[in-house]
Amino acid sequence: MLKNFLKGLLFVMAISTLLFTTACAKKDVQTDGAVTEDTQATEQNEAKDMANLEEENLYGKTLEEARINFMNEDIHFEFDSYALVPEYVTILQIKVKWLMTHPDIAMIIEGHCDDRGTEAYNLSLGERRANAVKQFLIDAGVDASRIETVSYGEEKPFDPEPNEVAWAKNRCAHFVLK
Repeated sequence: MLKNFLKGLLFVMAISTLLFTTACAKKDVQTDGAVTEDTQATEQNEAKDMANLEEENLYGKTLEEARINFMNEDIHFEFDSYALVPEYVTILQIKVKWLMTHPDIAMIIEGHCDDRGTEAYNLSLGERRANAVKQFLIDAGVDASRIETVSYGEEKPFDPEPNEVAWAKNRCAHFVLK
């Protein structure tokens, strides 16, 4: 009878221990190699802080540096085209993020062309280029009242040389921040 009593007591203690340890398993306890809910939350907050810092500094650590870098990053086009090229769409998306964090900044988008074609044609093409970029920004959420456009056609080349490298530089939309 004592044996049965000890076996029963041992059984109850084992069950109690098992229930106690499984009930406590939900607590955040960090062990080697284990990631807890608190650790995950901390890592997520750190990632958000880094993303905010990167977004604030998309173009530079200071506002003046950011403005200069923003203006120095043109959107280039193929010959005789105003269609946005995929690699420049990515750049425009970054510009949108920056513009959304700086809602007080307005701009002029200048449309430029190379010197091939007539003056009238290039003025028209430059206008279509500037307007294509403007429409992209508006569609992405930038307020239209912040954006003006102007076409310089072939009149203000970035590189006056008569070669393909220079022509490619001149086929662009250029930003001037106010």
